[in-house]
Amino acid sequence: YSGMESSEGAVIVFCDRAWFYTDFRYISDARRSVRDMEVCLLSEPVSEVFARLAGESGVNRVFYEEKFVTCAMFEALRKGCPNMEFAAGSDMIASPRAVKSDEELGLICAAQDIADKGFDYICGFIRDGRSRGITEKQIALELE
Repeated sequence: YSGMESSEGAVIVFCDRAWFYTDFRYISDARRSVRDMEVCLLSEPVSEVFARLAGESGVNRVFYEEKFVTCAMFEALRKGCPNMEFAAGSDMIASPRAVKSDEELGLICAAQDIADKGFDYICGFIRDGRSRGITEKQIALELE
């Protein structure tokens, strides 16, 4: 969704704006890779950021990913936004993620091609007897 290859961040999406918040360790990578969102340095708890943004935007209902939001985070969100209506939205949010762009499909196919070539190589390495007397770790190193 975000373009970020790490899960170290929080995405907040309203109808007219979207933000990707992450800490100082990942901010440079996020600025290079996140697309279609404003990238921000997380300098306060996510629940406080959300409460501030929701208050500024007049949001009164939010869908959250109940499969990923911890109980502690949910309680902090409810405490910070006592008048907010919260609704579970993992299924609604996940459905668009299942649809892959042509670029994503190309990358998936390229990754599978690499995996297939590696598998074929290492099977040949083992079958030809070149692996006799070496450990599983050494075979893994050969594959790398």
